[in-house]
Amino acid sequence: CTGAAAVGLEADLVLPELSQPLRLPLQLVPTWTEPKVGMEVLGRYEVKREIARAGAQGVVFEVFDKESRARCGLQACTFTREADVKQFVERLQLESLDSENRLFLRLRDVGLALPGRLAIIEDLPKSNLWDECQRLDFGCNLAAKIAAISNAVLSGLCRLHANGWAHCGVSPFTVCLAQDGAWKLSSLESARRVSE
Repeated sequence: CTGAAAVGLEADLVLPELSQPLRLPLQLVPTWTEPKVGMEVLGRYEVKREIARAGAQGVVFEVFDKESRARCGLQACTFTREADVKQFVERLQLESLDSENRLFLRLRDVGLALPGRLAIIEDLPKSNLWDECQRLDFGCNLAAKIAAISNAVLSGLCRLHANGWAHCGVSPFTVCLAQDGAWKLSSLESARRVSE
């Protein structure tokens, strides 16, 4: 996404409705280029291929993080409305509820090119529940697998509900097997305040 070197910084996002500032990994991008296979993004992510992701807004790419050696997802977004910014901030707020990093797939890095173009780097799951059900071996510890997945989903939902949020997009596609082998919820952008 960059035609020149990105400038990295850690930004504290302070909003009246937050009990504490959110730490935002942000890189300012001097010029914007649409991501494509083969290019390097934000100085460390190599774009490998375009992938399909349920619920994504626009194209999603698989990228390789040369520093952590992990596979990640890249989504390019344009924020043109205040509602877009609000939804993004709410996602960060929800992710901050998972300080132990065991409940939700997380945002890793953000590249910002003014006025409102973002390259969002996020955890990329190994698989989702739908795909895993297609491969399920019904004779091999099925009850234990179901219990582990159910516990992970319910733990994530309980954390959201305890903080006044409801995940409005739970499905076999948003229950994901993370790279670390844990089951986690994705698509936090579909969460809504219980009061709404």
